[in-house]
Amino acid sequence: MSARRWIVAPATLALAVLASAGCETTPKGTRQELTLGEHHLSIRVPEGWKVLSFGREVRVSRGGVVFTLGDLGPAGPEGIQREVERARALWQKGQDKDARWVMQTVPVPDELFGTQVERTAFWADWSAVSQAPEGTAFEAVDEAFERVRANVAALGRPDPQVLAGTVLGQIEPKARRDVATSHARLVSGREAVVFRTWDRLTHANQRRVAIVFDKGYALKLDTEAGTMGAAGPAFEGLLDSLRFTAPEPAGAPAVSGGVSPNQP
Repeated sequence: MSARRWIVAPATLALAVLASAGCETTPKGTRQELTLGEHHLSIRVPEGWKVLSFGREVRVSRGGVVFTLGDLGPAGPEGIQREVERARALWQKGQDKDARWVMQTVPVPDELFGTQVERTAFWADWSAVSQAPEGTAFEAVDEAFERVRANVAALGRPDPQVLAGTVLGQIEPKARRDVATSHARLVSGREAVVFRTWDRLTHANQRRVAIVFDKGYALKLDTEAGTMGAAGPAFEGLLDSLRFTAPEPAGAPAVSGGVSPNQP
């Protein structure tokens, strides 16, 4: 089983202010509540900008500047463990097909393992669950689930910038684009990394991408269109305005460059 299968988790989006067609120009300073996968948050959209829902993403645009805010699914040990628990609960309910699908689509990057031996042992236990025959009773995989849970709990906490770089590979193919710069910061009390990327060969078409970690899941704010000069200030404004409605994770480190989660 590959350790680099990244599947975006299903997302539910609630935007009460959107028109029936899904798009509406928002009033000045309107704060919009969103639910994207496991993320419950809000953003403040500037006057004259438009918001469009694309299922698991929100597109914010004005003129030639376009940003996307979207759920990228589980990222790191905490999110993996939550997905394992989800699969276990499904299997207990007799929904083994759905449980196997969850286990087969959870992203577990190579960067989480210290050695090849650890990686091989991890996937051996994981496969005992994810590759179990259809119709297998829960009692037959319960012990394997316990080993998987213990294995995930033993994974080391990855460096946020390393993990964010791995997640970035989902939306910035390394064959075409390189990271020019990156820096860590806090966004509403959550760890985040902001990247500036450019074309690998020409160093043109620069864009900013932020990866924000929320309770083991990753969220992106991506510059889909617009020059750095035109899009840069608006990107920072949207990122600074982002607020999570769930409590801040316990023990969040103090990283410079963030904003207080209590700011409006």
